[in-house]
Amino acid sequence: MKYLLVALLLISCTEVSQVADTKVLYKRDVRILHGGREFIGIAVLPLAASYKLELTFPGEVDLFTFRSCHREVTQEDAGGGGIFGKKNRVAYTYDPVGPFETDRYCPIEISGLEQQGGRHSFAFIDFETSRETMPAVVTCNGKVKQYSGVSVCQSPAGLMQRIKFARKVSVTSLDGCPVPLSENGSAYDLLLGVGRCVYSFRSSETPQDFHRLSTIGYQEILIRKLN
Repeated sequence: MKYLLVALLLISCTEVSQVADTKVLYKRDVRILHGGREFIGIAVLPLAASYKLELTFPGEVDLFTFRSCHREVTQEDAGGGGIFGKKNRVAYTYDPVGPFETDRYCPIEISGLEQQGGRHSFAFIDFETSRETMPAVVTCNGKVKQYSGVSVCQSPAGLMQRIKFARKVSVTSLDGCPVPLSENGSAYDLLLGVGRCVYSFRSSETPQDFHRLSTIGYQEILIRKLN
């Protein structure tokens, strides 16, 4: 009887799936490969005229969407040639269109939606610029990383994160975003709210030096069907 219960439990686990709620922000976790470097869910890529992205999704890509501040690209059955024939990989070349995607804050949001299994996945990519060049150290969700001028932090909403500079800076943010707190003017603590927030840091010594931080506070991790 004990072994029967275990078997039934294992069978039931293979059928587990979670229907995505359009009102919930889920963790970004698409695997992003660019220039020999791999990122999970979020990335800041070097400034370039063109970006060759290799994206791996947890499920078959029945609908692929690519959205910037200027355009949205959608394609059905976009995945192709994955491991063991699974269509979970997309190769996409992004050529930024000026001035819309080159002269302003214009990150991209990527999603891959699976019709049957429900193994949806998402990604967020920002880009370095010639204007934001002030380096910073970001402590985000337990990891410490050095950024040159543009950074991104993803963690569950409601958790405290930190960005630190080698000099004193001032900060501005979008309306409605949590206000960063600092005791010395060079290190700021941020309580991540739900969704995306953008912060701009300006050097007090050299006002022409900037750093931009995007934060993504997610509410849940999407559970995919196991098979």
